[in-house]
Amino acid sequence: MDFDSLLNKGINYVKSRFQADSNHTASDGESGADGVSYPNAVEVLKQFFAQYNCKFQIDADDEDKPRGFDRYYFDFQGGHFVAYANRHGGVEVLYPRILDIPARYIDIVRSVCNTCNFTEYRFKYSYENMEKDGEVTVHISYYADVMTVQLLAESLVACFQAQRSYNDRLKNALEDARDEGTLDVERTFSDRKRELFLIRNQELRHGQLPPANLEFEHDKSFNLGYLLECMLGRSDIELSRLQVVNDGGLTKYDASDCTLEDVNLAAFIVNEKADSPSFCSSVATAVATYHTPMSENANDNYALTITMREAGVTDHSAFFRVVVALDHGDANMRNSIAATAGDKTPLAITFLMGYDYSSAEQMRAEAEYMWKDALIKVKEEKTDELTEEQQLLLNVTDTDIAYNMYWGRRYMLSNRYFEAIAHFENVYRSTRHRFFSVSKEATKQLLQAVYCLGFCYCELCLFEKAFYYLNMVKSTGDIHHAMEYVNVLANSGDLRVFKEIETIVDDVRQQFPDDDDLPEHVQKLLSFLKRRHGYSLIEFGKLDEAEKVFKSLLDDPTSQDYAVSELAYIQK
Repeated sequence: MDFDSLLNKGINYVKSRFQADSNHTASDGESGADGVSYPNAVEVLKQFFAQYNCKFQIDADDEDKPRGFDRYYFDFQGGHFVAYANRHGGVEVLYPRILDIPARYIDIVRSVCNTCNFTEYRFKYSYENMEKDGEVTVHISYYADVMTVQLLAESLVACFQAQRSYNDRLKNALEDARDEGTLDVERTFSDRKRELFLIRNQELRHGQLPPANLEFEHDKSFNLGYLLECMLGRSDIELSRLQVVNDGGLTKYDASDCTLEDVNLAAFIVNEKADSPSFCSSVATAVATYHTPMSENANDNYALTITMREAGVTDHSAFFRVVVALDHGDANMRNSIAATAGDKTPLAITFLMGYDYSSAEQMRAEAEYMWKDALIKVKEEKTDELTEEQQLLLNVTDTDIAYNMYWGRRYMLSNRYFEAIAHFENVYRSTRHRFFSVSKEATKQLLQAVYCLGFCYCELCLFEKAFYYLNMVKSTGDIHHAMEYVNVLANSGDLRVFKEIETIVDDVRQQFPDDDDLPEHVQKLLSFLKRRHGYSLIEFGKLDEAEKVFKSLLDDPTSQDYAVSELAYIQK
């Protein structure tokens, strides 16, 4: 492939950027921004070729190049270069074909070019698909308004350094692709970026409230019975009394008026009959007392307080802040790792609820459309256009499963964890008994639903339920499953966290005995485990050991802020 072919695609760019003024009068030199007169690019190149004894060829009258430019092909220190020299000013230098690689790696080449262009200001990196040869080739170029022989020599040497830097980045990207099992590492990392962000947010810090925000949109109702079932792990609860205070005054209900399943909390604050999202009350507070069928005393009731406050509207939804708090007397009822008979702290969950004005039929139609669209894109080999929700639908064969997987994933990625739980539980309950008789794809689908359930329960700080699900997927080989399992153990103060961290670290060391060979994602995993280890040491009173762990993380950019925060807590 000659140099002319390599430059054909860049001619229009060069013309638009460096087209000489037809009325410009040639001179011996041009003045730079500092007022100093510099020789023009043509003169510099001639001096450079003579000083460094470079072989060169010039196309001064080539019709393909812009008027007022000379094109030079020359060799320098074993490298082949092309220069477009403006007879009145600067020069564009191309270092072509710094790398040739099979075309199947084009996604990785593109990703590395994007990274280099973003992080390096001096050079421009581009790639070209050589379809005839079945290869992808990479070029480096730069432009200089002012040029001297010394600056040109230094820039050409820097091209070799840039070539080595690109090759190193590409090597690391190929290793990441091997570890991730995909050639499009850039897309894979992008798809999982938010999930990693949410996992990091679950790393509780001492002196802070646990992250329990929840954006909740339910299809027309917020079922009080289901809320209690999630919080307490029991479905045999019966309503004794319910009192609601809102802008309309005080309303009282007793067991003869309704059951827990009949209570739609959204109706106390949202104007459900309006044509557009609106509120019937700015604030509403509901106090429910309830009991179990096995209560020895008919007056042995437990209390639940729910406060709702409007938080704005969109075109299709009305949002309000919800705080749900259990009386401390419920501690021996609730199903949580932290629950003890002597626990005097109320269990509270805070989230943002959204009343969706679209119908259940519209939601089902959307899920079915996205499911069918995903199958069509796969058939047409357009998998790069799939959304995160659609990627979970590829192996689904049942309409109801597709509906629940789609909305569950969508709500989870939007922080609507409570509603996501309902959908993922539907998937789990309908497929778990067929675990050993379904295909590998269906098994992966079930395990993903299980992981999402554990993730959502961890966000609600219902750690025992989170542990129940995440314990099933901790050994699947997915790094996010293992990280979330460690999160649950650490956040709940479970003693098993130390053994689990030790096991994971040992597995990593067996695969990567040399620290210099650690891929970036493995380094981040080890940093995560150190943070969780230090946090757990504090929980169990090992402050001196925790201090050593966090001091060792002060030089880690991904852990520095966290380490400083925990060290400050230790000093209190």
